Amino acid sequence: MSFSPRFSVGLYQHLSPDHMDQPSNDEIDRAFIRLDGVPDLAAVEFFSTTTVTPDNAAHVKRRLDERGLTCSIVHHGEPYIRGQFPDSALTAPGPDERRAAIDMCLRAVEVARALDGLGVYVFTPMDGADYPFQQDFSAAREYTIEALHEISEAAGDLKVALEFRPYAPRGWANVGSVSKSLDFINAVDRPNLGIQLEVSHTLMSLENLAQAAWECAQRDRLFHVHLNDTQLPQDLSTIFGTQHFWECLEMLYWLQEAEYPHYLGLDVVWTREDPVRAGTQFIRNTQFMLRILDSLDRPAMAAAIARNDMLGTQEMLWKALRETS
Repeated sequence: MSFSPRFSVGLYQHLSPDHMDQPSNDEIDRAFIRLDGVPDLAAVEFFSTTTVTPDNAAHVKRRLDERGLTCSIVHHGEPYIRGQFPDSALTAPGPDERRAAIDMCLRAVEVARALDGLGVYVFTPMDGADYPFQQDFSAAREYTIEALHEISEAAGDLKVALEFRPYAPRGWANVGSVSKSLDFINAVDRPNLGIQLEVSHTLMSLENLAQAAWECAQRDRLFHVHLNDTQLPQDLSTIFGTQHFWECLEMLYWLQEAEYPHYLGLDVVWTREDPVRAGTQFIRNTQFMLRILDSLDRPAMAAAIARNDMLGTQEMLWKALRETS
């Protein structure tokens, strides 16, 4: 079994909220210095356009190279920072709005390429409906497939990860679950289109977290994971393992089983907690959970799971927890 956890954190988490929009190189340098306080990092995640542009990408890449870090994944950024597309993006009724949303994602591809990143992720939670009889489902599906096909084709060798969330700000999101994401991926049928699975969003969708991660990973469609947690039904983006410890532990078990090869990103609301302390706790929690899993008799655990022996698995898990503690 080959699984080597590689942690990534967003540079934007270490920027002042007042300077998220087009920060200067000095502000970016200070953010990197703050990021240096988070241990055991392998990569950095970025917002495009609002944080990294083609103009400052070379400067950002130098800061990565100096630290032996890579770019994990790039988010298109703009809808959150500038308030663009407040109603809908990829599924907007107007072609000009849809074109602008696609172009936003293509700019992220350009930034990811300049940073030698793994790829980009597409997250448009404003695409959906609040009322019955609000949305043309046929048109929304067609627009989404067309957009994802164009973005994936433009990305080429870069990965495009579709992030889902079942609600917020929309009452119903068009891309609201692993199953819906996989449906779109199958429809687009390009090898570089996959999923970014966020723990809190998967919990909100009431899917089995471990199964959702495994379903994506065993298809080689899990391109990035956002570690966090939440107190349901909200999307609080709290520290990984703080509300749903056992679900998070099981997800890591099945990521190991699927030999997930990509990054574990730390996603927390950085305006609420100190980002260095929160990032450190994220990583320490995950490393502790992995030590628990490493201490298991793996064949015995697999055999107990195979026969649905929940008492046997509980006995082994609690023994491993006591011994690891």
